[in-house]
Amino acid sequence: MLRRLSVFGVLLAVIVVAAATWFVRWQWDTSHDQVRAFLSRLNATTTQDDVRRIVSEYNLLAITERQQEPWSVIGTVWFSANDWVAWLDFKNGKLARVRVRTYDSMGDRPRDGPPDRTFEPL
Repeated sequence: MLRRLSVFGVLLAVIVVAAATWFVRWQWDTSHDQVRAFLSRLNATTTQDDVRRIVSEYNLLAITERQQEPWSVIGTVWFSANDWVAWLDFKNGKLARVRVRTYDSMGDRPRDGPPDRTFEPL
């Protein structure tokens, strides 16, 4: 009887871990898709108000606004190294540059992330 319960417990644990792994991976993929969709809507005439409005249309994106530094839009899943952050530079109130990095690195572009885009020299 005890052996039967322990086999059941191990099996249950494997199922729970597999389901949690699938869910996290699905959330990351969805978050990355939303970052890509957000970026596809940006252009040289995009203003800060436009960015706020566009971000509000996505349930997994969050924005951080700064006065003298780039804004960041993050695909909020787990605030981990796999999350993508879009760094937005503005010049004269218009979008000048967009870079996508991972949550833990401003230097390296994610392997499967979108390319950097520059609309106006900073």
